[in-house]
Amino acid sequence: MAGTTLAMKVKHVDRLITAKLFASPVGLLELCSGRVRLLLNSLASSETIVDERIPEARIRGYMGLGNPFSEHFLDDLQRELNIAIEQGIDVNTVKAGEVPISYSVRIKTNHHLFQHYVKALLQSNLDSFLKSLYNGEYKVYEFLLFRNLPIPEYCRGPQYPDYYSSKWHRDGGSITWEKIIVLLHDTEIQNGPTHIASKKETRQILRDGYIKRTDYGGANPLVSKLEQSEKNIMVGEKGYAYYFNPTLCMHRAGVPAEGCHRDSFMIIAEPAK
Repeated sequence: MAGTTLAMKVKHVDRLITAKLFASPVGLLELCSGRVRLLLNSLASSETIVDERIPEARIRGYMGLGNPFSEHFLDDLQRELNIAIEQGIDVNTVKAGEVPISYSVRIKTNHHLFQHYVKALLQSNLDSFLKSLYNGEYKVYEFLLFRNLPIPEYCRGPQYPDYYSSKWHRDGGSITWEKIIVLLHDTEIQNGPTHIASKKETRQILRDGYIKRTDYGGANPLVSKLEQSEKNIMVGEKGYAYYFNPTLCMHRAGVPAEGCHRDSFMIIAEPAK
């Protein structure tokens, strides 16, 4: 535990210093470590898969991927999420005061649905996309089913917790993690879609003086501009998928309007080695 805490502190300091000096969203130490891991993963691969979407994905750090899954599989996902919420099985509930505002189901390797979801992933065109992205094999760290609901007005503002990552941030996980979000129903702005900044925009946010989730500092004007940009919002029809790097791209969960919600399926991948 002490070692883990020390590692987290070192990572935090590394990120702070590197952000100040180079406007980079990741620390210099973790960047070097991540690149070494990706190189080793690539060298261990026995095949090369080329996906034409990769150059744009690497430059921007996010992109739309179309509809990779069947209607039947999407309906299965929605059914599993509904059952988990209704029966309270393996579901994590986030509350603002006494009001439930988010439900999530983590599907890790020991979950009975994990292999079923892996099979669906391997049968989709996301498999070649991820292999090309990693220049080799990958593995799923976890799947996540979740529903976000409105946050009461009286629980918003900088003095309240970031209940379900609804404030601009970059993830604290590994730089080698990649995320794919699949919309489980038609999703518009009133459903509280994910807002995303490109790698370039993220670097500018840091240059402008972003401080933390509850204080955007001098980056407020750029963040406000991104909030209004349609190209920076993950909306679409049922089944549409988006890729993004959560460490290199600033992002936040939108807050659904009253009477609305957002159901999503997330895939978190990492190098196989």
